[in-house]
Amino acid sequence: MCRPIRQLTEMKGHETRNHALACFGGAGPQHACAIARSLGMKEVLIHRFCGILSAYGMGLADVVEEAQEPYSAVYSLESVQEASHREAILLSQVRLKLQEQGFRDENMTTETYLNLRYEGTDTSIMVKKRITKMGEDVTTIWTLWNYSSRSMDLNY
Repeated sequence: MCRPIRQLTEMKGHETRNHALACFGGAGPQHACAIARSLGMKEVLIHRFCGILSAYGMGLADVVEEAQEPYSAVYSLESVQEASHREAILLSQVRLKLQEQGFRDENMTTETYLNLRYEGTDTSIMVKKRITKMGEDVTTIWTLWNYSSRSMDLNY
């Protein structure tokens, strides 16, 4: 844990030893003391309700259910249709899991992301599927990229 703190702090042009470390969670103060010592910090800020505030934050957090499926195909109308079919299956699975936890459909929102890459490359581009206010899909893969003459792999 010390390495990321040191890297982020020094990347912004600051030295860790010139700062205080704030902590939270039930065992946060004990862990923070060891981290502060390793970073050369002389002060650790401990809120008197640090354990309670951590649990409170967890209680306020959104419930998230994720699902993904690998899929690789050359970019074509058929692969777009297959990807849309797979998306519908994943969305129904996620909604079912949330309904089993007691959530109603009107309290759920979903987001679909596609990892697309050009053929012959290993770097993916994550694209979020946009939906209009009326609930219509305005950016299918086909119209979003508008590369009907280029070859592209679809990777999920």
